[in-house]
Amino acid sequence: GGSWATAPWGWPDAGSKIAAPSPPELSMSITGGFSISTNHDGQFDRSSWTVREVVTKIAGPHELRFGGDVFRVYNHTVNVYQQAGSFTFSGQLSGDGMADFIVGRASGFNQGGGEFKYLKGTQWAFFVQDDWRVGQRLTVNLGVRWDPYLPYYDREGRVICFQPGVQSTRYPKAPAGLTYGGANHDSGCPVGGAENTWSNIAPRIGFAYRVTRDAKTSLRGGTGYFYTPPPLFGFFNQFTNTAPFAPTFSFNDVAFEDPFGSVGVRNPFPQEYGPRVPGPEVAFTVPTRIQGSIDREYRIMQYGSWNLMIERQVRASWLLRATYQGNKGTFLSGGREMNPAVYVPGASTVGNTQARRPFRNFSQVSKTESGLNSHHHGLLLNIEKRFGHGLTVLANHSWQKTIMDSYTNPFSRRWGRGISQDDIAHTFKFSNVYQAPDTKLRGIAGHVVNGWSLNSILVWRGGFPLTIASGVDNAFTGTGSQRADYLGGNARLASGRPRQDQLRQWFDTSRFTVNAIGTFGNSGSGILRGPKSFNTNLGVLKNFRVTEQTKLQFRAEFFNVLNHPNFFEPNTTVTSAQFGRISSADSPRIMQFGLKVLF
Repeated sequence: GGSWATAPWGWPDAGSKIAAPSPPELSMSITGGFSISTNHDGQFDRSSWTVREVVTKIAGPHELRFGGDVFRVYNHTVNVYQQAGSFTFSGQLSGDGMADFIVGRASGFNQGGGEFKYLKGTQWAFFVQDDWRVGQRLTVNLGVRWDPYLPYYDREGRVICFQPGVQSTRYPKAPAGLTYGGANHDSGCPVGGAENTWSNIAPRIGFAYRVTRDAKTSLRGGTGYFYTPPPLFGFFNQFTNTAPFAPTFSFNDVAFEDPFGSVGVRNPFPQEYGPRVPGPEVAFTVPTRIQGSIDREYRIMQYGSWNLMIERQVRASWLLRATYQGNKGTFLSGGREMNPAVYVPGASTVGNTQARRPFRNFSQVSKTESGLNSHHHGLLLNIEKRFGHGLTVLANHSWQKTIMDSYTNPFSRRWGRGISQDDIAHTFKFSNVYQAPDTKLRGIAGHVVNGWSLNSILVWRGGFPLTIASGVDNAFTGTGSQRADYLGGNARLASGRPRQDQLRQWFDTSRFTVNAIGTFGNSGSGILRGPKSFNTNLGVLKNFRVTEQTKLQFRAEFFNVLNHPNFFEPNTTVTSAQFGRISSADSPRIMQFGLKVLF
């Protein structure tokens, strides 16, 4: 696959003394104003393949399965990502983003050498499982899976580690702390950036027990561990954006007309555009940015899962089910800023951000660690009518809560702990299929009246969590990501207000302000909820018999048939002119008609 540039001109055409790729790209954000973001050229070859094999053996009450799979990773990327440069006018210099833009002074500038990758690796997995019929009423499932982690890595050596104070031998002129993996790797930086992990053993056990003699009530449950390897594509891209391969530079308080010159740094581009893997004699431009490095002790994500379900059949075709489910995520992956500027009371400005960083030869230093955690608990109630008399029905309601932590604050992981951003407390779903019975009519009347069916899907869900962002770096760390200060009182507004009032102000914006100087904000993560959603889809089908083996099917499908407005989340950034406003919604009613030949 690939992507194509869409900008008519680039920043050099607007008078900025920076290099740019051809065709050009534009990226700029103005707080309280407008934003520009166009696409860029890229080529992505993802020719991975998988081989799986399972052997089954039945021995008395045991059904044994042995197997494994091999996933061969291949990803070749040629991408001009970041080569065009990106400007941010946050208003932190003058107090107004548009004013900063007009005078040509950006609070943030970022430019890189592109993204070029030749990633290869192999993922292995092996398992053994036993379905054991203990007795007439009890079946036990026992299993264990082995998921060793052998890190995939760029075969041209684009592997980055961050080891403060350690001098690279692969690149002797690199600033101390920047070390490299690959075939000719530095001591302390493994070939793939992280050590191999052989101990990923995942046991699991489950059972099914028939509670009553009539076999209409059953109890099922299970628990186990599961390992999830890192995402193949985005996770490894960050390691290719670091010097000397395709370096990335980030600066604060720069002049639009000459971003590098205004901070006293030699412009490294286009000479340092990728793709390139230079020899050990290459020189480095500092301060450079480590777009991504990996913790040597990185572990893949581990999930401990458990559930308990009771099920009861009612009459011939109805089934009731109640399920408790929970899981605990460990070794969750997250990017942590390792070089935040240190706030000095009364002496911290955007302009002296770099001087306040612990490692002066680097700007931002991102390190991927596996120290995050999550917790999930949920109750699922289910009612099902199996197909009979032309009708099948399925309805369920879930009530759940998910809590996660994050590295939003580079000094405190627990500061980022809160409701997960994808948590939905309540969800109700209903679906059905109804086949109208055929009549005894024949001929044209029979063709018109017979063969109709109706199906519908209804989904109601609660709103997503809202975290109120400050929009300014009042902690003066050079990282942003700070939350607003909460001033107290009830920030929720009545849901019965007129719709236009809700769109203009979803919550009470007067309850929040930018974070106090030197702090990360006192408002919690996910303290409010966005709009709920209600959607109904309807389908009508009619089959016409053409011959004994051929049918013509007419389909009429209606998405959001009630045309219910489902609004997206409001703007949650205090410094935005749209703070608290809802400006977009999901699709309105959509109808489509079709004919299908079945034979």
